[in-house]
Amino acid sequence: MGKYRVPYHLANGKLNPAWTHAYYVAHIAAVRKRTHNYYFAHKERLLALKKEWTRTHKKRVSETQRMYTLQIKKQAILKTNGKTCCAIDGCGCDDLAILQANYIPGGHSILTAKRKLPPGGVQLYRGIAWGRVDGNLFNFLCPPHNSIDHLREARDKFTIHWRG
Repeated sequence: MGKYRVPYHLANGKLNPAWTHAYYVAHIAAVRKRTHNYYFAHKERLLALKKEWTRTHKKRVSETQRMYTLQIKKQAILKTNGKTCCAIDGCGCDDLAILQANYIPGGHSILTAKRKLPPGGVQLYRGIAWGRVDGNLFNFLCPPHNSIDHLREARDKFTIHWRG
């Protein structure tokens, strides 16, 4: 490099993203090893910093988690071919935040206990979105329709005897 030339990894005083990516691709094993070694050498300090940052930025963390959950839920709904309350019963509920995954054949808790299905929430949505769980076994219902579905399922399993 000459006296007045700018280093090729800098552009306008900032890191050149194209060079940074090319360097990473060319040296991926060494970069990963260096990152891994640094993490384990400073694990306690890094975890303490992460914990402190999370504690001081609770609102930002919760908002990010909420947005991630909605994004994964949307992907899961697309994998189930859009089977929601709107499409099934026509109730008009299309708010992703309140839609709940409903296991169509029933008995989701039994399969969860046997570790055949993820327990629920983001883990279940992620499993459906990434193709680890069959999306055809689920539909997304609003809370009232989900309760009605569970009551129908329970009605088929139990009989009610009136004493009077």
